[in-house]
Amino acid sequence: PATLKSSESATAHMSRRLARSLEEKLNDQALSCEVYESILEAEGDQLDLLREVDRLNQSLANWESLVQTRERILSLLTQQEEQIEVLFSIAQVYAEVIQNSDEAIHTYQRVIELEPSNQKANHELELLLIQTLQFNTLAEHLRSQLEFLEGEAYQNVGFQLSEVLHQKLNDASQALEILV
Repeated sequence: PATLKSSESATAHMSRRLARSLEEKLNDQALSCEVYESILEAEGDQLDLLREVDRLNQSLANWESLVQTRERILSLLTQQEEQIEVLFSIAQVYAEVIQNSDEAIHTYQRVIELEPSNQKANHELELLLIQTLQFNTLAEHLRSQLEFLEGEAYQNVGFQLSEVLHQKLNDASQALEILV
């Protein structure tokens, strides 16, 4: 058993060297990425290897694979700040590169689940909901924001909600109720 473990370790080490060499000496990022993925398949997800795959996917413009890799990275992170950073990067790829607004919206909602007061996530979510004409969802989101806001921030979001209710959802009575 000890010899087998030593052999597996040596194989993993050689595979990592092969992946680095493929990229650095042969400039074959795609094959390097495949080698890293095969190591991950054999050994399980490891943050350092996933970050290499992430970097290569970004360089190769493999956007769907990049998102999948970042989701795998996210599953290994324990610090909320790091999780939010990765979620923002996923949302940005969905919104700006893949142009999948629904997935970007869902990802910003995941940030807000972790940190409801995250201004950037709330702002980006609101912009996407307006761009995609999802006014009912926008109204629900703004209502949920009112639960933890106070003072001027509460008033601003309340006013924004009343505008959405009145102008986009044709619900003047609900809009007036929010303002009063």
